[in-house]
Amino acid sequence: MERSSETLSDIILGLPPDGVALLVAEESARPAVERALAGMSCRVECADECASALERIAAQPPDLLLIDARRPGALKLCHELKLSPSTNAIPIILCGGAGSPLEAQRQAIDAGCDHWLPAELPESELRSRALHLLRARGLFRSLNDVTRNLHVRRDWVRFLVHDLRSPLTVLLFNLEFLTPAVHGSEELAPVLDECLFTIARMNAMLRDMLDIDRIQRSELKLECVRFDLAQVVHQAAADLKRLARARGLELSVKTVSVEDNWDRTMVERIVDNLLGNAIRYARHHVALEVERVGNWCHLRMVNDGPGIPAASCEAIFQPFLQLDGPRTGGAGLGLAFCRLAAAAHGGSIELEDPSDGRVCFRLSLPTCDEAGHS
Repeated sequence: MERSSETLSDIILGLPPDGVALLVAEESARPAVERALAGMSCRVECADECASALERIAAQPPDLLLIDARRPGALKLCHELKLSPSTNAIPIILCGGAGSPLEAQRQAIDAGCDHWLPAELPESELRSRALHLLRARGLFRSLNDVTRNLHVRRDWVRFLVHDLRSPLTVLLFNLEFLTPAVHGSEELAPVLDECLFTIARMNAMLRDMLDIDRIQRSELKLECVRFDLAQVVHQAAADLKRLARARGLELSVKTVSVEDNWDRTMVERIVDNLLGNAIRYARHHVALEVERVGNWCHLRMVNDGPGIPAASCEAIFQPFLQLDGPRTGGAGLGLAFCRLAAAAHGGSIELEDPSDGRVCFRLSLPTCDEAGHS
């Protein structure tokens, strides 16, 4: 059976499927360039002068630019294209030039071209250089397409998250409205608490997703007020005490008063995330401890749940990461948000002592002396 013919575009990854090579030279040079680019799925266009070439480039950037360096303004055209953010990725081959080959090559490189070739050269050499540059250009275009799609998806997710929060808020409000009616019921109260906790976590996950994006784009500004971290910790423990009891967990709190200027809403969310995570995985006991050491305030959240492998101590802070084994489920956003929010305060969050049978997260926030607040 006769084998079908293949082009370079069929067998070499990265070549633009609809490439355009712009030749700035006399029309008589076009056939040689077309032969050199044969099989690369690259159409050759020709411009006699550098000014007309610049107009074509502005209308449709080519995937490869071949310039006869003897054309008036050739070096200037190359230099201007490499200085502009919209055209500096277009690969340029300059051919020939004034003076000796060494001097012409130096001038071409100084102008910013990607390759310089002598005016008289085998078509095979031009073919080799063009293939290399077209492949790089094709991969660059593919990367741009992927980046553009990621931006579109990120915007779509942002709109989706906004739309989902409204019905969740309504559902949470209605369940809270039912709380007095089932208060004291041994059967219904734990179920309602679990529903409230789950919906609150879903709402927090959506909020974390939005704020992770805003923090990474430096669009989330801290609104710092003076408050006592110990009060925030006690309030978080009180809010989840009944849920912890329903799961058979002992919840203990040991604090000292530490007042300072932080973003209260952000810190409350960090504490809620850490405590909710601890209650979710603990077997019997969850402990919260607040202390001040020098110019730092430390909050430790300790639980006796399944341990975290040492190799995963940093990875768990990455968005959407899930560990294999007993610590599964969720969206992997809570800890990522906590770390970014702590860093926005000039602080940190780390996993302590992962090998001693406990799981201990330590939140460290700078106090006024360390952070430089007034």
